[in-house]
Amino acid sequence: MRFEADTHSHTLASGHAYSTIKEMAAAAEAKGLKALALTEHAPKMPGTCGLFYFQNLDVVPRKCGGIRLLMGAEVNIMDETGRIDLPESTCRDLDIVIASIHPPCYGMGHTEEENMRVLSIVFPVPACPLIKYKCGILSSSKSINNSAKISSKEVLLISQFSIIECQPLE
Repeated sequence: MRFEADTHSHTLASGHAYSTIKEMAAAAEAKGLKALALTEHAPKMPGTCGLFYFQNLDVVPRKCGGIRLLMGAEVNIMDETGRIDLPESTCRDLDIVIASIHPPCYGMGHTEEENMRVLSIVFPVPACPLIKYKCGILSSSKSINNSAKISSKEVLLISQFSIIECQPLE
């Protein structure tokens, strides 16, 4: 299996990673990737970026070395209604958006059924084309379709940390 893209990574802007955009792109290129999504934590995660960071990502070049950069966010699911912590208008302007359940934002003690229910609420939101959870099969998004040679006839298998496989639909 050959990896084409990493759809979930953080730079030091997220508050718990230790590399710059250039360092991340160089590492991705060294691993033979074609695309790298930088999905910093959205504002409600302690220690991360503010709203303006995400609203200003259009100034970042979308190519670094030989790597296609997708600038996005890992939004936080805030409650059982599926509310997320970035405005939909901001999400629509990003290249990629993934959504996650993080205890500092969503809380602790939820059952697997409750977590899956809230994920099913968030997934249909057009601004959240990829949902991150333990393991799932999700359709590729428009922004992925235009990079890394991933077409709409392919499926992304998402793990907790990154794309694990991309294969054509039969």
